Amino acid sequence: MIGRSLDLKKDPFRPRDDDEDVLEAEVPYLSAIGALLYLAQCTRPDISFAVNLLARHSSAPTQRHWTGIKTIFRYLKGTIDMGLFYPYRESRKYGKMGEEPMPFVDTAEYGGRPVDTGPSTGRRTDRANCADVRRSDVFLPSGRITGSISITPYSQNPSDVLVGFADAGYLSDPHKGRSQSGYVFTMGNTAISWRSTKQTLVATSSNHAEIIALHEAVRECIWLRSIIGHIRSTCGLRSTTDEPTSIYEDNAACIEQMKQGFIKGDNTKHIAPKYFYNQQQQSLLKIQVNQVRSEDNVADLFTKSCLNPHLRSMSRALVLEDGTARRGVADGNSRQGKARPMMVVHEKTLGFGN
Repeated sequence: MIGRSLDLKKDPFRPRDDDEDVLEAEVPYLSAIGALLYLAQCTRPDISFAVNLLARHSSAPTQRHWTGIKTIFRYLKGTIDMGLFYPYRESRKYGKMGEEPMPFVDTAEYGGRPVDTGPSTGRRTDRANCADVRRSDVFLPSGRITGSISITPYSQNPSDVLVGFADAGYLSDPHKGRSQSGYVFTMGNTAISWRSTKQTLVATSSNHAEIIALHEAVRECIWLRSIIGHIRSTCGLRSTTDEPTSIYEDNAACIEQMKQGFIKGDNTKHIAPKYFYNQQQQSLLKIQVNQVRSEDNVADLFTKSCLNPHLRSMSRALVLEDGTARRGVADGNSRQGKARPMMVVHEKTLGFGN
């Protein structure tokens, strides 16, 4: 959506050059930025990085920056029915009301036999031979994470689980030597909180930038856990914050440092100890930092420019779906007597559509 050149002089979104003119007052640059910021913070996380990039030049925008604004609007016009999809599922088990829904299980992985999941152990039990199998399915753009990664298991109802992703784009602003922090938290596999912002200090390495980004994600995670705990206790629902919240990060060095805490070495002695607040929260079992492949890190969408296939993959991972298609499926099921409750929030709801 927003392409950038590695050559600083050819970067179309560099700051204004001395020989360039500032846009005239009649060009609604600030109004466009305000509308896009509102949209990026409410229903369209896929444009967060692009809008944050162009909002930096609000004080002295040029024709190059205005072209970038129009590019975003063209992208939105082509995806105007896309929005966040929050599904609602009734509590059922084998067709009976009032019980927990059966979780997603890949039965082919177990020879086609039905597999059941305990209420809170996060383990699968094969009914044929009662084998206890560690549950390790986490839904990501390329499928699932499987193997020996230590993760907090999903409960029987995935809508109850808070999952986070954090990433950093090292030197995403090469003109000032700053990196980009990005994080996103999902519940029910749909994004509920996200952020893309330029870091306020110069990171000396990609590891340093990842630690700063993870610090911002952990702060948001602690707040979300508090809000979710308060809402569920007020409504008389069971707590979902007893288990640590999984935050996925793709930098192995950053994850190792979170396990060991602050290390005063040649490579880390300049990093402020406050950024190891993450390690304290992990020791208190509030969070659990796990490694994920870079191509499966959904927060990558908030730290750098993405090619079209990668952008679509990340958008699907955040459950950005076409509201028109969803409404068509719902109408078809309703005519057959099989209504599917759902809620699709997109820019038409906020007054950006026709």
